[in-house]
Amino acid sequence: MTVLTSCNATETNIYNLSGESISFPFPIWWQENSRNEIIKEATKIFIDIEPLFVFLQSKNCNIVNREEVRDFLNNHADIIDYLYKAPDVVKGKFGEVNLNLELSFDPEIKSDEGELFLNIETDFDVKKAREKLKEIDKEWLIPVVGENITKFNLSLDFI
Repeated sequence: MTVLTSCNATETNIYNLSGESISFPFPIWWQENSRNEIIKEATKIFIDIEPLFVFLQSKNCNIVNREEVRDFLNNHADIIDYLYKAPDVVKGKFGEVNLNLELSFDPEIKSDEGELFLNIETDFDVKKAREKLKEIDKEWLIPVVGENITKFNLSLDFI
């Protein structure tokens, strides 16, 4: 017999026949894997994006289109972990810089959900900035973000 013992925004505790508690991120799994728009809308309440926004702002990150970003993250909760790590990865290559988190859309694709960009404001020359961005791509973005690279990416804003 399996018994649900608790459920919150990040995990669901289930006791199975062995009596051991198993942590399972059911609300996030359900929300991300559902193709039913009603379920997606209903499960948005499980994901509190505000702590992420507070964290990003403490890391010199401006949230450009806040409500659109919030909706996107509610539909792609797997991106949230990358956003907690990205500012420190960027800082390691670019130093103290301003960041802008923005959801961008491709106007040629009607069903486009958008792509989340963390834009790095830099005064490095173009060649040096691109080298640093390539290092981040090679060391972190591609190996860690992997298949989600179509949903989350980094770009440069030259100031």
